Amino acid sequence: NTLKVRLDRAYRILEGYGIEYTVDEEIPELVRVKQLGKILRSKEYLEGYFYPQDKASCIAIHELSPKPGEIIADLCSAPGGKASYIAQLTGNKCRIIALDISLRRLMQEKTLLSRLGVKNYTLLYADSRRVKFNVKFDKVLVDPDCTAIGIMGHSPELRLKIKERDVRKLSLIQRQLLLKAIDIVKRGGIILYTTCTLTNEENEENIKYIIENKPNIKLEEVEHGVASPILPPTKYLLPNIHNTIGFFIAKLIKA
Repeated sequence: NTLKVRLDRAYRILEGYGIEYTVDEEIPELVRVKQLGKILRSKEYLEGYFYPQDKASCIAIHELSPKPGEIIADLCSAPGGKASYIAQLTGNKCRIIALDISLRRLMQEKTLLSRLGVKNYTLLYADSRRVKFNVKFDKVLVDPDCTAIGIMGHSPELRLKIKERDVRKLSLIQRQLLLKAIDIVKRGGIILYTTCTLTNEENEENIKYIIENKPNIKLEEVEHGVASPILPPTKYLLPNIHNTIGFFIAKLIKA
């Protein structure tokens, strides 16, 4: 977490604990470790120097490309990992409005952002689909609840829990969140839509619905990942190729 510690010092701290690590080739503040438990028990972790996060989430925020001075909405923010990385990439120089429908998770986010030294944020306990804003945002992140098929490598029991009705219910909520994002983003602004699932209904079909029904919304090419065979400007990150969880990314521009 470069809001709290320089990279060279962070590496030395890991070495001091005897932790083996590999610096990511694309994202130098991202390191892969074999002894995560040692970090989680360290005083430096409690002081906010480190935070465990999958590379897919970091790539997503680089695709969002937050800049100092921007106002950014995170519509499904808790527990706050992506919001904290937005703050990190801008050096705490953007304004983040973070919303979540779960009060418990939002309180967890408040604790996390405080520990990581994040500033210039507002937390809102609300259903993002129904909130009225008096400002327009430079960028909006939509990272909604999903069937989470992309994390089955970590949680294989999910395959026993997911039902077809869950896919239908979640895809409708996701679509409503995308429509809200379109409403609140500035002209020329970016909407980044991400999920950790692999279903067509929650991913490509939602994006196709938006671009077919909102002529002022254009689909932008995502830089990282493997192109979707259904909707090529969108991309997937895959465990066997990118060493991440399964992850979908779509980038929309409001004309």
